[in-house]
Amino acid sequence: MARAALLEAAARLFAGVGFAGVNSNQIAREAGVGVGTFYRHFADKRAVLQALVVAAIEALERDTQRALTQVPSDDVGSQLRGRVEALVSFAERDPDRFRAAFGEPGAGRVPAPSARALERRLRGLQRQGRVDSALHPGAAAKATLSMQFALVSWWLEDRTRVPRPALVETLVRLHPAHRSG
Repeated sequence: MARAALLEAAARLFAGVGFAGVNSNQIAREAGVGVGTFYRHFADKRAVLQALVVAAIEALERDTQRALTQVPSDDVGSQLRGRVEALVSFAERDPDRFRAAFGEPGAGRVPAPSARALERRLRGLQRQGRVDSALHPGAAAKATLSMQFALVSWWLEDRTRVPRPALVETLVRLHPAHRSG
């Protein structure tokens, strides 16, 4: 219970003022627990961030897998749209956790969303002739994930900037696996 409260408090604070602007005392106070309770659960604020990132990655992966069960596995376009919809829905449902876990570049995260799975999918799609063979799958995967998380974080700051359907469509069309025309 205290651990969950600490994680929620940290997500709010990290999302609001950034990783560098928060300390363990503030997280404990925001969670309504003592500093000793903080240290029973976490070594420092970096450990809290690491736990937030791991939990967010796991939750996002569950949401994505659930979304993908609704579309044919051989339909790359539907799979891509399902993945993007899951990402945006996750961010909408828990904007503080999303922004704390994925929104602040250089916050010293130990784990991060891995580009390896996307890189493998892009390599497979290249072998099938469905992705431009001139793209480097590793670079394309890293660039795609970085862009997606940055764009969704930016959108969360003010959702009137871009209507949700336009955000989803933009993320789909900018993905290396998207086929125009």
